[in-house]
Amino acid sequence: MTISSMAKLHINRFLDEVDNVLNSNTFLIKLELDFSDSIQCQHQFTSFAKSEKLKSAVLKQDIERDWFNYHSVSNKGEYIIKEQGPLVKQNDEITPSELTKEKGLRHLSAMLTVEQNDHSFWSPYDKQIERNKAEALVKNFIDELTCQQDFKILTLNTSFMYNKVDKYSESQYMAYFEGDYGSDSATIIKVADGTAFLLLTNGID
Repeated sequence: MTISSMAKLHINRFLDEVDNVLNSNTFLIKLELDFSDSIQCQHQFTSFAKSEKLKSAVLKQDIERDWFNYHSVSNKGEYIIKEQGPLVKQNDEITPSELTKEKGLRHLSAMLTVEQNDHSFWSPYDKQIERNKAEALVKNFIDELTCQQDFKILTLNTSFMYNKVDKYSESQYMAYFEGDYGSDSATIIKVADGTAFLLLTNGID
């Protein structure tokens, strides 16, 4: 599945709005996961995360989304990685939880409205948006991401990756999630053709 320039526009609008509302460095990572077999899907994602593939994808997104939290740029214009160490905890289990489509879409919408949700999404600068606008952004995001194929939405525990609270005590870690009081979430959107997307949020004051 390829994503057109127009589709990327809708996808980037959603990601940018999540950044704005949650004060997040939101990442969207493409991978392949089994659509119908949940056990196989879990094994595949665990293998992806605990190899270097997830860390590499996060570093790539850091540049593509123009955050440069993990990179600096040399005088020659070369990217230099300034964050070292593991991102994923090798001994922690990754536990996906599949949502109904209704709950899954509400979960995505809550990233923008910060209405009552299971991931404690909050907007430190009160930039949350109205539900109707949020739902329209989510619909366009999902339609373009999935090319209007069937899809499933799963949430993951965020404890499988190091966070910034961990990093305060052990500086050798590479952290994405904020930890205490962060709008931390990991969401998988699986598409019927075997394509999948990992949506990561953080965000704090």
